[in-house]
Amino acid sequence: MREKQKKILVINLTRMGDILQSSPLLHVLKLADPDIHISYLAVKGYMDICRHIPYIDKLIPFDFNASVAVSKEAIYSLPRRLQETKTFIDSLRSEKFDEVLNLSHSKISALICYLLGVEKTVGLTLGSEGYRLIRHPWARYFFTANLNRHHNRFNLVDINKGLAYDNEVNTASSGFNPFAIQDYSLKLQQRNSDGAEALLKKWTDKENGFKIGLQPGASLACKRWPAECFVDLGKQLQENCGASIAVFGSSSEVGLAHEITSALGNNTLNLAGKTSIGVLGAVIKKMDLLITNDTGTQHIAAAVGTPVLSLCFGSALSHETGPYGKNHYIMETSLSCYPCSFHVECQRYRCQETVTPQAVYTIAENMLNGKTDVPLESQSTFADVNIWRTDFDDRGMWMLKPVVKRALTAVEYINLCSRLIWQKVLMVSGEESDLAYSLNVTDFIPLIGDYSEPDIDIFRKELEPTYDSILRLQSLADDGQRQCQDLQELWSAGDDDPDFIRTFGETLGKIDAEITVSGYRLPPVNHLVLDFNFLKQNLQGDDFISLVIETEKLYHRLFTISSLYKQGLQDWHALFEQIGWQSIENEETMDVA
Repeated sequence: MREKQKKILVINLTRMGDILQSSPLLHVLKLADPDIHISYLAVKGYMDICRHIPYIDKLIPFDFNASVAVSKEAIYSLPRRLQETKTFIDSLRSEKFDEVLNLSHSKISALICYLLGVEKTVGLTLGSEGYRLIRHPWARYFFTANLNRHHNRFNLVDINKGLAYDNEVNTASSGFNPFAIQDYSLKLQQRNSDGAEALLKKWTDKENGFKIGLQPGASLACKRWPAECFVDLGKQLQENCGASIAVFGSSSEVGLAHEITSALGNNTLNLAGKTSIGVLGAVIKKMDLLITNDTGTQHIAAAVGTPVLSLCFGSALSHETGPYGKNHYIMETSLSCYPCSFHVECQRYRCQETVTPQAVYTIAENMLNGKTDVPLESQSTFADVNIWRTDFDDRGMWMLKPVVKRALTAVEYINLCSRLIWQKVLMVSGEESDLAYSLNVTDFIPLIGDYSEPDIDIFRKELEPTYDSILRLQSLADDGQRQCQDLQELWSAGDDDPDFIRTFGETLGKIDAEITVSGYRLPPVNHLVLDFNFLKQNLQGDDFISLVIETEKLYHRLFTISSLYKQGLQDWHALFEQIGWQSIENEETMDVA
């Protein structure tokens, strides 16, 4: 008898780029179980892009604005809206989903998950008392990364794919690796290609020239490179590369596109507001290169196989949402204020000023001429600019490699440590013990090969505050473990002295407060702190001793991960010697007590 088809609901109440970045996860789910049925819940306004994503069996539109409207007038329609919401939830319940994957981090998505009541829910939901629950290690990492953006080194595509990794089922011996599946595609139909051909008829007499797309718009002003910069860049591409240029954008960006196309001349196409998602994908597929701000358009280009040169400004951060694939390029400022916090309104976009048209042209020319593996020497053109090339590591996870060779900084070394550590922590399986939590010096070599040797004294001095903070965090975690163990021993001996229990609670409260403060004080260790705090928030139940046992496990986890960081921050000496950087045999090492 055939088994019942497994039904999964994927919730993604975000924008076009985030929706596209979920498509590799859907592919992973289909490969793991070809018979699985995937329903996809998305905001009604993004149904068009969803229709072009493979692997979705059923689309469910969600009227986000109607559901969360809080305007003064909306209160009068509240009874109707509540009834509509109830009807909507009831219709979802009737689908009898076996699993729910929530890729959103909004309150409304958490509420939907809670109301559905599906036992296997991955991502953000609510507990029985209405408090936030984050289920799955990769989902927790997503939240810690959002609150600690400077130190995240995982792309959203890989974080999404991580949600398909079940630590109890996908053990080391199973051979399942969702990150090895790097397919990123968009479904295009013949009518999309026909529409693209009609729009590009003007270029039929220039078959041999480069075709370059420009996307000057973006969702926020802080993310938009100035129009005059696109004009300057476009002129250099026309004069030096013989390029034909198309300018893309939404219907609200027609004026911006016209400003650029009118300055670039007659052989430039203004396609803003003239394409559906399918036709846009087909047009971009014919481009030799897309140069764009951080937009959904860059993800369309990556999905159809067109090289992308992405310009990241303001709150856009390349490591989070850069174009997925190999040999795309990203340019962003190296200013310390970058990236902007989502809640900060900048008065002057200095990040945009550091990325000049000449610098962008240099990278674009290299890409057009196939010089994607040629490292660039540091020069004034690239001052205050980070330039990255996209690649995959030996696990199949997306990564950024520096194009301009610069000295390895302590901050970047800490971030690379974090990448290695969280790869191990998030993918440790149920059959593995703490022995799986170990670092090897050789793990770092592929990550730092594109950097040059730092000044040892400066490097050490910049590394010490983080190292000292890790030692303190490790000590606090050990104190927490011991407190929990002492209480368990007394409890098992029949001693439930209320004064001791009260003292126990006060002591743990002080330990936790100091752990939290250490994260605020030093952002590089905040990933560990946030992970610990989210796990404590996830504790459920009212059996006292069971909660003590689970709390001890969390302190033990914090202690173990802190030990990994300690090891990584000590091993730089051996690493530098192994790759042939200056000998430091006689240098003092950090205190390893």
